[in-house]
Amino acid sequence: MKLSLNEKQFLILDILDGPIGKKPCCAGDILRASNKAISRGAIFALLSFLETEGYLISLLEEESNFTLPRRLYTITSNGKLMLNVYRKLKQPESSKCEESLLLSAL
Repeated sequence: MKLSLNEKQFLILDILDGPIGKKPCCAGDILRASNKAISRGAIFALLSFLETEGYLISLLEEESNFTLPRRLYTITSNGKLMLNVYRKLKQPESSKCEESLLLSAL
């Protein structure tokens, strides 16, 4: 299996795996955490792809009297696995042998 995600998709997974992801996050939270690395025009396409691939799940926030419901995103166990493989492969000391072992585990 090859890593078929791009840098921005891995950034989203990383954000949702970090402190901000302790609770479900809306697209605006992810945009703010990305420090403008992800554009407003791209966020929903990226989130949709990650959800379709099973790396994220989303739910519609309960409606309140003051705001419209938002879609909230959470990383899945598959998303965490993919992110951990990506992190290992990005480490400079990662060897080709480690890479093949990690990819075969997927």
